[in-house]
Amino acid sequence: MAEPLVVTTLSAGKAGDELPPVLHPTGAQVSMKYLEYLAAAGYCFVGGTGVETSSTLATFALCEVGADNQDVDLTQPSYFFNVPAGTTVIPLFANVVFEEEGGAPTDTILSIVHGANTASGYTSGGSLAVTPKNMRTDNPRATTVVPYAEDEGTADLVVVTPTSPRILWVWSSPTDYDGGDPFIADFVPAHLSHIVGPGTFNFYAHSIAAAVHIKAVFYWAELPNSLVTQAV
Repeated sequence: MAEPLVVTTLSAGKAGDELPPVLHPTGAQVSMKYLEYLAAAGYCFVGGTGVETSSTLATFALCEVGADNQDVDLTQPSYFFNVPAGTTVIPLFANVVFEEEGGAPTDTILSIVHGANTASGYTSGGSLAVTPKNMRTDNPRATTVVPYAEDEGTADLVVVTPTSPRILWVWSSPTDYDGGDPFIADFVPAHLSHIVGPGTFNFYAHSIAAAVHIKAVFYWAELPNSLVTQAV
């Protein structure tokens, strides 16, 4: 199915204007793909962990799982942010890199889960992750989410179990991967999922091998709920 187009009729707005319409300099109406429009209007963000002044991402700690590496504890993600009331988040993309020391098979599993939540979601532990950046360098809009991450060496990140969780992505490392070289996994949604706030976005990285190092960057769009909760 073709991606829907957004047809605009007015001139571009500034921060505070919702979905500012766009005109060509000649005055003609402009149409573009929906995701291109969200990025052009300043609704797309990127986030992860690390240091503001460094290009090096911090390493995520592995989340808590059962002995079989299958039973994920939804209250202890590796990365998390709460979607506040009044905001809708659309997960767009994730780039995850993992590597292992020692050469043993990793049996690494990555997953992204989201769900509803009536509270802030965050309970304790972890560390305050780097503030997400707008994908437009002139920063026309600020993020409304507050992300947390369980970096190596920090206390366990504990959150409230999301209500009616939806699994967006599950990925498992190849069975013949024996460590050493970094491995990259990308999350690209098959369809646009909407986390209508209040809600949560949870990323889980778990592995039988304790020496697995995980780094990740996440991309999403943030919109006011009023733009996505209209009657159909």
